Amino acid sequence: MRNISYALTETNSNRDFIEHTRGDKIFVGYNSECIFRYKTNQNNSFKLTEMELEELAKKTVQNWIDSPNHDWIILCPLAQSCTVTTVIKKRGKNFSLTASYHAKNKRA
Repeated sequence: MRNISYALTETNSNRDFIEHTRGDKIFVGYNSECIFRYKTNQNNSFKLTEMELEELAKKTVQNWIDSPNHDWIILCPLAQSCTVTTVIKKRGKNFSLTASYHAKNKRA
């Protein structure tokens, strides 16, 4: 499942928009998916210090918690196994973080 999650996160990190892929015949092995993206542009450069990355990680988790549907999926006791994967890209002054949560349900 982790390999699938990394592949999906990498794919979404290269897109201009986030695309949920549940049911896709290429990526199988999970039942739940949550995706988060944070992007900056040339007007808002971002330094990749450890302290700033920690803060960004906290904001990513908080955004999931603040979303009722995503929070329920992440905390759902039906998950047999789950993983979170991230891809961070910096190109010049542009910076993006794409994070994905994937879980396999006990009943599936």
